[in-house]
Amino acid sequence: MMTPLRRSLLTLCAVPTALSLSMSPIKASLDGNKRGRIVVLGASGLVGTKVTQYAMENNYSVTGVSRNKPKNWVGGKDGGDNEYIPVDLTDSVAVDELMRTKLPDNIVAIVHCVGVLFDGQSGIGNLNKYVSGVGSVPKESASYDDITRKTVFNALDALKIHKQPGQEKIPFLFDSAAEAGWPEMGGGTFVEKLAPDFLKRYLKAKRAVEKRLGNEEGLRSVIFRPSLIYTNTKMRPPPVLAFTLGSKIGLPFVDVPVCVEDLSAAIIKSIENDDVNGVKREPQIVELANSGK
Repeated sequence: MMTPLRRSLLTLCAVPTALSLSMSPIKASLDGNKRGRIVVLGASGLVGTKVTQYAMENNYSVTGVSRNKPKNWVGGKDGGDNEYIPVDLTDSVAVDELMRTKLPDNIVAIVHCVGVLFDGQSGIGNLNKYVSGVGSVPKESASYDDITRKTVFNALDALKIHKQPGQEKIPFLFDSAAEAGWPEMGGGTFVEKLAPDFLKRYLKAKRAVEKRLGNEEGLRSVIFRPSLIYTNTKMRPPPVLAFTLGSKIGLPFVDVPVCVEDLSAAIIKSIENDDVNGVKREPQIVELANSGK
């Protein structure tokens, strides 16, 4: 059964490389002035780390946010243009305070890549310490709904209250999952009925976010639906190779894997292009990543 637990298959190989400082494929701005601040929610993970790196290489300041700060955050030491703020994003009061204090600080985009391999309710949440970029473990009561839907909704609710003049269409970029699009495919609903309970809960949370972003006024939302995520800094592990082959021969419900470098580059390009919005799957992600070269 193909599942979106791409990180379960890959993170053991990929997470250690998330802190590498390989050069971004995007050309950095030659302007010495900062282009604004990007808030990265979930900045300690594979995607969040690479987005942070690319944002800095392209002359943005970054506010990294997650429950636990990595020991070797790519943003460097706090006190400069970049900062890391430990926040439990499931705490609506804490998120409201974050947005209240940071939105006036020339925020140009919010990127949400908060995620967890096994939620606390799965009964095996302790395994996350082996695959998490910072060795974090979710609370026993924490569900995919808490970690995905609630963290996004908290941010959106705070945005409504604290947006500043000029931030009427601030970009909100969400890292979803290719499998969230199964109902749009013939037979997708039937396939999902065969999925295990944790996968159903995982996708339910992703879709709740996608639905709200699709109806949200006052911001420009971009939803990325990558399948398996890997990094170009290491040999592609067997699951990526299998998914790549399966996609090429036309197996249903198998999307082409996406490298974290392309996904992160596409996120930065989407911030810079006011015409980009809506759902982006693998072909659009790669196209965005390579645009303007």
